[in-house]
Amino acid sequence: MNSTNNRIVQTWIDDQLDLYNLAKQLGDTVWQEQIVQTLYNKEQHTQKRMQQDLWRVFDSINRKMLELFGQLKESSNSYEVRVLREQVWELKLQRIEIVKKINK
Repeated sequence: MNSTNNRIVQTWIDDQLDLYNLAKQLGDTVWQEQIVQTLYNKEQHTQKRMQQDLWRVFDSINRKMLELFGQLKESSNSYEVRVLREQVWELKLQRIEIVKKINK
């Protein structure tokens, strides 16, 4: 697991523990038990969150690519066109890596 994933998992656990403490302060034992069960299923919950984050990155890359395609369409400067194409290519490679992670 890389550092980004570790941070996501740790943040998720911290959030759950905060909720557990709140449930305890409120005296809500049913909620406390639900949170404990959620923590037992940590892998499933954190995996879902990581996939959601990856999809957000994927969407962000697509938006940036559309922006670059718009700039390409308007540009007549050959140097600028080459730079924009290189940026699009880099984003395509990033998108491929994101899809590989999503499909894991």
